[in-house]
Amino acid sequence: AQMIARDGEGAHKLVTVEVRGARTESDAERIARAIANSPLVKTAIAGADPNWGRVLAAVGYSGVEIDPGKIDIFFGKHQVCRKGVAAKFDEKKVHDYLTQPVFDVGVELRRGKVAGGTDVEKRARARITIKATAHPVRKDLSFQRDARPLRNGL
Repeated sequence: AQMIARDGEGAHKLVTVEVRGARTESDAERIARAIANSPLVKTAIAGADPNWGRVLAAVGYSGVEIDPGKIDIFFGKHQVCRKGVAAKFDEKKVHDYLTQPVFDVGVELRRGKVAGGTDVEKRARARITIKATAHPVRKDLSFQRDARPLRNGL
């Protein structure tokens, strides 16, 4: 599966998203897919931007019940979010890590508890391929404006 993703047309990065500490494997997979499919996460990854807030937002809109105050986020070994807030990290090192063609994003939810208080290690992985292409910058910024009014007179 990794080879197929790596060979994807226009693919520049292969990112593995791993979610741990969910109550069920289904919840973990749902969150991993929300992160993997997020256009905001993909944009941050394509630009090697350690914007962990986009990952946290994707976790939030996954539809899975979470406690944001328990979530940790990692880019590889670099923890960028601790208990839902920014962790102290070296932004340059994390940026450099995100420039690699293959890397991991990890999310620890701390939601999986069973009787006796033991953590349940529910994991889901989703592989995402980021298509990052550079577009030439136009130096001639002149353009013709369409003078026709929009609908409703706007």
